Amino acid sequence: MSDERTVRELVAAHRERRGLNKTQMAKTVGMSLSWVREVESGRMTMTMDMAEVVIDKLGLSVDEAATLRDTLRWERTSNEGRTLIAKAKAGRRIVEREIPGGTMSVSVIPVIKADFEGDPREVLDMQGAVKKQWAEAFIDDYIPVPSEVLERFPAAFALKVTGDEMAPKYPHGAYVVASAALEADDNRPAIVRAGGVIQCRIIRKAGAKITLEPINRDYAPREYEAQDVNWAYRVIGSWAWE
Repeated sequence: MSDERTVRELVAAHRERRGLNKTQMAKTVGMSLSWVREVESGRMTMTMDMAEVVIDKLGLSVDEAATLRDTLRWERTSNEGRTLIAKAKAGRRIVEREIPGGTMSVSVIPVIKADFEGDPREVLDMQGAVKKQWAEAFIDDYIPVPSEVLERFPAAFALKVTGDEMAPKYPHGAYVVASAALEADDNRPAIVRAGGVIQCRIIRKAGAKITLEPINRDYAPREYEAQDVNWAYRVIGSWAWE
């Protein structure tokens, strides 16, 4: 980001530039005076939805809106995610598993929350951006990926693997990336929501039955009725940055 100001500094600057005091700002964006004070003091983290309200009500330019969104996205990114992004931007070598790597330009994609109840296809646009009404429920973090990922695989998102059911290929802590534009292939890894749980598994289809199978043979596969599998999207890669 070329603008190094924080979200609270940006909000205060946009308010002042438009000649609004804090009480007028509260009325303009439809929030309380205490909300404005908390945001501008940095004691409250603005939600992505409220950022869109501020952008709309204050009439921010395209560049101003992009800067506010990017800054808020950065502030909401975990320390781990920030470290990965910093390494990626520094041109560190990609540790590749399925997609050719090297030193390259990077983009960021959202990491899905493990308890998300919706369908990523309804949430992501083809550029991988999360539609604003879903942001709070969907986004757990952001991670960097080679920019070519979004060029080749629209609506990409990631799941952070927990446990060793998919080891050794996808160990605990790995980020597995899928595209909500690509339905899962039979007998291939997928990110799946089944039985109320989002997980990475090998998916096997047989009539009205779907079996989700771990790679680690210490764990048993689980069988579901097809109607109990909410969605399944093809895994396109898994990587980390040294």
